[in-house]
Amino acid sequence: MSKGKPDAADEGVNRLGGLARRLANRALGDPRVQEATLSLKTRAESLRSGVRDRADERLEALIESRSAGGHLSGEVEDALHQRRVQREERQAKQAAREAVLAVATTTEERRVLLRVLEGTAWAGGERDLPRYTALLDALAAGGSAEQEMAVHRAIWSLAEREVLSVSPHGLISAVNRQSNKVLTLPSKVQDTQDAE
Repeated sequence: MSKGKPDAADEGVNRLGGLARRLANRALGDPRVQEATLSLKTRAESLRSGVRDRADERLEALIESRSAGGHLSGEVEDALHQRRVQREERQAKQAAREAVLAVATTTEERRVLLRVLEGTAWAGGERDLPRYTALLDALAAGGSAEQEMAVHRAIWSLAEREVLSVSPHGLISAVNRQSNKVLTLPSKVQDTQDAE
């Protein structure tokens, strides 16, 4: 066997590897897989937050029970207060996130909301707000017209229901319904909310 010419087994392995990569890419581009991935990530974040909150509550109770006879130092009281404030903020963000996700009526709407909430600070998001085209590219990665239209419909359906807003520059944000705060919505929509 010469070094320059691959044998049939090597060619078979290369073809099989290429096929496996194509199938994996196709599976990862499937909307159901993308939604499942985002849902699992959201659920994991929620579970981590719940565990952290319970641990904080136990620690605070332990510190307070240890000092039941005496007073806590000012530093300890300040630290406990700060921890409570942070926990309440995390819980409020989680509740806001869940309230927005509860509005989704289709799989595509849920996928859009999960992506937008990743950039929504008041709902615990830590990324930048997505742009319309970037969101479309991410959720319709296969480039099929059917997938793109489903994402378009989801975005505009949510915008019409005042769940999302799309700025003139293409930034998509969620509307914080819990605080009656509207983010980057046109004045017409703001007037409608004020009238309610």
